[in-house]
Amino acid sequence: EAVIDMIKAKTDKAYDASLNQLEGSLKNKIGNYRDKMLNILARLEYSINFTEDFLEEPDISPVIKESEEVLEGLKKLYNSSNKGKIIRDGIETAIIGKPNVGKSSLLNALIKEKKAIVTDIPGTTRDVVEEYIDLDGIALKISDTAGIRDTEDIVEKLGVDKSLEFIDKADLIIAMFDVSRDFDEEDRKIFNLIENKNAIVVFNKIDILKEDIDIEKYEKKYPIIKMSVKKDNGIEDLEKYIMEMFFKGDIISTNETLVTNVRHRDLIEKAIKSLSSAVEDLKMDIPIDCIEVDIRETWDILGQITGDTVEDDILNKIFQDFCVGK
Repeated sequence: EAVIDMIKAKTDKAYDASLNQLEGSLKNKIGNYRDKMLNILARLEYSINFTEDFLEEPDISPVIKESEEVLEGLKKLYNSSNKGKIIRDGIETAIIGKPNVGKSSLLNALIKEKKAIVTDIPGTTRDVVEEYIDLDGIALKISDTAGIRDTEDIVEKLGVDKSLEFIDKADLIIAMFDVSRDFDEEDRKIFNLIENKNAIVVFNKIDILKEDIDIEKYEKKYPIIKMSVKKDNGIEDLEKYIMEMFFKGDIISTNETLVTNVRHRDLIEKAIKSLSSAVEDLKMDIPIDCIEVDIRETWDILGQITGDTVEDDILNKIFQDFCVGK
């Protein structure tokens, strides 16, 4: 799976994270947790099978302590999956706005190429234009969407519908507004569309700002980037803010163990649930043989990550991703 990720890597950081995984960083950490789970299983088995003749109840406090340590480690790994997903797959970004506010010009400025058609005719972009850029080692998958407005043109309407779909699935929305003219009802609809979304508002043509627009009012509600795409002002501010938004200023190190694979993330989540259940039951003096079921399940799930307990359907999925036989 790490080899697949290396092949698909779009940036150096994605490649390095995959290489780190291939060299065993995640496998070693999970393997260590799995060894601890085996130790816990042995303790429980001893309590069940070899302490029946003792008058005193077995001391399970070491089991609780070790289980909680493994649980904490698994939670940290699971929390790394958000950062891992971004490093592996990039940030799905949609540029939205009314027609002719500068969306295509912004895309061209970000990718430093003229890929999107730029004209003064509203509605030129009928379909979604997608490009990847390398933003300090992080892939930004940018989609320049069709201008959002009410239209009778059937083809343009299909483009608008597709833009609305992208808003729902995007990790980040860059909402562009032309501040050289007064905001109208369509602008207000776009503000409504980004309510409760991960969004950055770009005020384009800031060099010819319409005096009636109260920028301070919007700054209280949204992160605002003031920009003039035509004069190449504000592009760097936007790029810096995106990094700050997703990583809170953290230095992105691919030397740390990150969960970049969706299957691994889902298995860790399952392991957390089963181990959490076991820890709760241990504290409630539930019969040990019942608790052992959850502990054994956790051990087995972790083995599916390290490859020690690989099921046929997992192997099939891996070979499917490699497109073997196609």
